[in-house]
Amino acid sequence: MTDKIIVIHNDGTKDIIQQFKEKGKIDEDYYVWWGYEDSKLYEFAKEQLLEISKNNEPFNFTMLTANTHFTDGYMEKTCKNKFDNAYANSFYCSDNMIYEFMEWLKIQEFYDDINAIDFEKCIRANLLLEKPFPFLIIS
Repeated sequence: MTDKIIVIHNDGTKDIIQQFKEKGKIDEDYYVWWGYEDSKLYEFAKEQLLEISKNNEPFNFTMLTANTHFTDGYMEKTCKNKFDNAYANSFYCSDNMIYEFMEWLKIQEFYDDINAIDFEKCIRANLLLEKPFPFLIIS
């Protein structure tokens, strides 16, 4: 769940939502869907990646998006309704966010050192759509 994402640093573990609340990035009582929107997660991820990449040491960065979670996904206000199916729209919007994040990654100094990126969506969820669409998996 997005509200249970853990970031592991050399100094221990921190609950990411609590960390962002403490930094004033989201309000103490803020909560949507599974914690906060994926668009916020991508912005927070960028900040975290820039910060931990300054150490010039190998690192692992993992994040879990939730906008495409079953049953109908979560549609942010900036997402467009391209399909008649709410779930398909949440996947479409999520794919656009992934694309934007990848484009951002490509211009970072640490990009050439990335070993693997794996963007997957639940295959079982895709099967529920009338017209399933391909997954983006980059390794």
